Amino acid sequence: MVEEILKTMEHRGIQRKEMAEMIGISEGSFLNKANGYNDFTVSELEKMCIILGIKFQLFHTPGGWDIDAWRERRAAETGNSGRKARKDCK
Repeated sequence: MVEEILKTMEHRGIQRKEMAEMIGISEGSFLNKANGYNDFTVSELEKMCIILGIKFQLFHTPGGWDIDAWRERRAAETGNSGRKARKDCK
């Protein structure tokens, strides 16, 4: 997805500094993320997709794109469910 975003930005003449400002991060942070040193947040990816008119897609499953499947895969890879324990609500 990041590659598609960067290609679309280049095609439309949007500089990385401009996009960083539009999504609310520093140019340095954007460059580190664009170069693969850090990951964009889901919120940052979503903002860029909205700005560029790209369909926001996170993880492909046989039934289509699914954020829950992405979260499950990520949890399995990191060994962390990513969810804090919570008390039962009664």
